[in-house]
Amino acid sequence: MKGAIICFLGGYVHHKVINLDSFPKQGLPDVFFHMSACADIPFDQLQEGQAVQFEMVSGPKGPKAENVRPA
Repeated sequence: MKGAIICFLGGYVHHKVINLDSFPKQGLPDVFFHMSACADIPFDQLQEGQAVQFEMVSGPKGPKAENVRPA
């Protein structure tokens, strides 16, 4: 799947949010991910607006992104 980084999750410095609205064909809500879900890039190098690819998985609180990497 594809999306774009939109922000850090306030108060959770090790989490970011992927916005899927920039890829409307997928029709899904924003997806959260933890820094441990990054692949091929350090978490702190991901910037707002950066396009990423990832795998959607089911987490204890709902969908989340895994294997997040630059698109």
